[in-house]
Amino acid sequence: MERKLSILIVDDDANLRKTLRDILKAKGYQPISCSIGQEALNKVKQDLPSLALIDLRLEDISGLEVMKRIKDLSPETECIILTGYASQESAIQAVNLGAYSYLKKPYDVDQLLLTVQRAAEKRKAEEEKEKLQAQLLQAQ
Repeated sequence: MERKLSILIVDDDANLRKTLRDILKAKGYQPISCSIGQEALNKVKQDLPSLALIDLRLEDISGLEVMKRIKDLSPETECIILTGYASQESAIQAVNLGAYSYLKKPYDVDQLLLTVQRAAEKRKAEEEKEKLQAQLLQAQ
């Protein structure tokens, strides 16, 4: 049985977190939700999620800082920034810090799910590549 892909949701809006959690769970993912950045970082240390959906503005730490720290803790975690306060500057910063994508709220659910699916496919392909490399090294 294939392991469900874990997706960390970091957003201070409880209704949005619940909606995202329900949608992702219905699509076969394993959502983990947090309302503040520090809680998210603690979850990353425990769970190493495959993907993270991060609000740009959080109560304790900026979403970009949370993403930077997630990438430091778990470089393979794909991060998608979600924001109602989009700017060219924050989009450039997100990409420079390694964001997979940057979506403006309110976002189209189908577009979000397509972005999540593509990020998940990228993550799975990287995992397969790592397995193959490990097998090749063992064979030598």
